[in-house]
Amino acid sequence: MKETSIQIVKHDTIENEACSGARKMLQSLEKREKTLIANNGSGIITKDIVQRSIYEKKDSVYDALIKPLVVSSAIESEILYPGSGELSLLLSLSFISSLIKKQKTISSGTLALSDDICKNLSTPFHKTDVQKIINTVTEDKEVSRIIKLAIKESGSSNKIFIEAIPRSESIVEVSNGYFIKHDASVETSCFFSKSKSWEKRNTRIIIIDGDIISVGDIHYLLESASKNKEPYMVIARSFSADVLNTIHSNVQKGIIDVIPVDIPFEQETANILVDIAAACNSDIVSVLKGDLISKSCSEPLPAVSKIAIHSKGIHIENATSDKRCKDLSINIKKRLVETEDFELKKMLSNRILSLTGSKTTIKIGKHLSSLNPTVFEDIDKILRTISSATSFGILNRCDIIKHIKNQNICDDEKEILVCALRSFSRGHVFPSKSVSVSIKKSISTFNMIKNISCGLLAAR
Repeated sequence: MKETSIQIVKHDTIENEACSGARKMLQSLEKREKTLIANNGSGIITKDIVQRSIYEKKDSVYDALIKPLVVSSAIESEILYPGSGELSLLLSLSFISSLIKKQKTISSGTLALSDDICKNLSTPFHKTDVQKIINTVTEDKEVSRIIKLAIKESGSSNKIFIEAIPRSESIVEVSNGYFIKHDASVETSCFFSKSKSWEKRNTRIIIIDGDIISVGDIHYLLESASKNKEPYMVIARSFSADVLNTIHSNVQKGIIDVIPVDIPFEQETANILVDIAAACNSDIVSVLKGDLISKSCSEPLPAVSKIAIHSKGIHIENATSDKRCKDLSINIKKRLVETEDFELKKMLSNRILSLTGSKTTIKIGKHLSSLNPTVFEDIDKILRTISSATSFGILNRCDIIKHIKNQNICDDEKEILVCALRSFSRGHVFPSKSVSVSIKKSISTFNMIKNISCGLLAAR
């Protein structure tokens, strides 16, 4: 049996380590500069202090017991209200380093101040505040231009996404409908037109979670296609050579207009049929659940307004799918928040992107990403902050400091709040709720660490 080393950590040791570790972390985060972080053999460049704090090592007890609580609190704060993570982290570290050894709790006046600031200082978000928020994150003029263009093009309803592209220039693209990324197989590509795509309106579709081995499985579908002359898209895990040859031969003769799309079962495509079904507002024929392919093909099939298939994926336009896709996206977002697995996060994020109807995509080219290594982080942070400020209003750093100085609260706590805010630039603006949640989260974190008693076991 493997032995585990266990160390009894005394109460005063925890407080000393918490104070020392928090102070060292604050000192290392003072310079807001781009930092290269080594993570499992790969490099991550970031200037976000919450990201930096995850990987920086200080003292053993602090790293094992204190840092996980502080960092988790800051991340939760950022998830709740974008723009609050860094302030929450700085306040937590400041409260711990200055007050943890004084055997005191944070006063109720400081807690009440969090709501008071929002109530008395918040102003409605105005379009001129966009540039102020951009300036709090970056001075890159190209990033500023791209974000403003994306906001203008997206209007009030479209969501904005970011992705990398292999070309040199960065572009902003507006698209309608749902796009499911999937590399078309050689077999599917044989049905493409000279424009290297297959594009049809009012297309009948069937989605089969299984293999189509016999032509008899889809006999009724092929018969219907030859009679009504409507286009059909047949999706399955695989097609036999006999089935593909039969479809292709009849398509070449002009008897039918059918395209087979094979999507083998792999880790990356495990949920792709679910997403396509949602985008088409269709059911999935599941062989594993006992559904008969031949029977399903003989029943009326749903029609989709527009289908376009090319080498990189399937574009679907279907107004009746909007609610279903929105509900599925909400469920996926919940999973995204709950998981800590990086690869799963990436996969879920791609699914959300696919299931978003009308959208604006900022496509970052190689030229900008080489000049500004944190461009993706910067744009993501700016867009999330703008979204929060649009919903809840905005606060100016200088106004907050002036207000805090006039409040009747403990001098130590007042100094901590003011110093944390002064670490941001003079023209910095915050979404209103981000300041409130930062103060509340940091106080909650301080109280949690304060309540760690002697005798706590820490595994080394």
